[in-house]
Amino acid sequence: MSATEINFLCVHKKLRSKRLAPVLIKEVTRRVHLKGIFQAIYTAGVVIPTPVSICRYYHRLLNVPKLLDTRFCFVPRNMTLARMTRINKVPDTTTLPGLREMQVKDISKVSQLFSLYIKRFGMAPVFSETEVKHQLLSGCGRGEVGSGGPGRREGQVTWSYVVEVRTLLPVSLSDRCEPIWPVLTTSGSENEKYHRLLFILLLAFNCDK
Repeated sequence: MSATEINFLCVHKKLRSKRLAPVLIKEVTRRVHLKGIFQAIYTAGVVIPTPVSICRYYHRLLNVPKLLDTRFCFVPRNMTLARMTRINKVPDTTTLPGLREMQVKDISKVSQLFSLYIKRFGMAPVFSETEVKHQLLSGCGRGEVGSGGPGRREGQVTWSYVVEVRTLLPVSLSDRCEPIWPVLTTSGSENEKYHRLLFILLLAFNCDK
């Protein structure tokens, strides 16, 4: 089925009382109709009429001050900001062997693994290799790491990683790359306090065995 996915609808915080969301939805609907598509998929954190699927997901807080500043979350009643930051702190170095940044050469294997992974579900998006490249690498920026600030390239808004595992086992993908999908990508490039993009990672497990 050809459908449009409404993934992340954003309105500037100074304009959120102006009821711009319905206007944006009408405009998206108009543009989609011009392309001959009359179905759309969207998610909501509330009960909606006739849902086609239901899921439960969890957030892993990374940059607690930023999330509090944007009112994404709040300090619990029995918690202090310092303790909340300490509990959610992540190590400076990773412990996962073979973890590296995704490259163009990984597109084919990542696409294969994604296609295998989504077969577990009754409803899932179907991506071509071109769409996988667009989703995961179109926002990787230009130049060398550090040219756009600590840990980032110039214009970088997304980070995508793979776990490269070399094995001699007789499996279908002998030189396997597991995709790690960026779920949350919120840039704070215009705010010097939050100069690094923070994101949540979800590991797509091997499913070719």
